[in-house]
Order: sequence, then structure tokens, then C-alpha cells
Amino acid sequence: LIESKKETQQIINNLYLAAYSRFPTNEELKTASEAFTQDGANRRSATEDIVWALINSAEFVLNH
Repeated sequence: LIESKKETQQIINNLYLAAYSRFPTNEELKTASEAFTQDGANRRSATEDIVWALINSAEFVLNH
């Protein structure tokens, strides 16, 4: 995903589908999108941060 030509929303959707088997809510999408616009953030760091947040969440730990 990092090296793909996909847009930010597509990357986030793919990460949520992989981790939770669902699309992100509008609020989750907004929050995750902010990772791409923070100072010093790049595509790789934002994607990695989101993945770590997803797999360390209660939803992932308790459902998978």
C-alpha cells in the first residue's frame, strides 16, 4: 500500500478491511487521515502508525 498509487482514503479502507473486516466509520476515517497530514509525516510513517494503532486496539485484540 505504501508504494501503491492509491489515495489516502483507499489506503485507510484497505487497512481497516485487513484488520477488522470492515470499512472505517466516518470518524475513524477522519482520525486516520490526520496521520497523513501531521508535521513530519510521510506516506510510510502514516501507514505504519495506523497499522500499529489498529492491531493494538481492543477491537482487534478481542475479535481476532
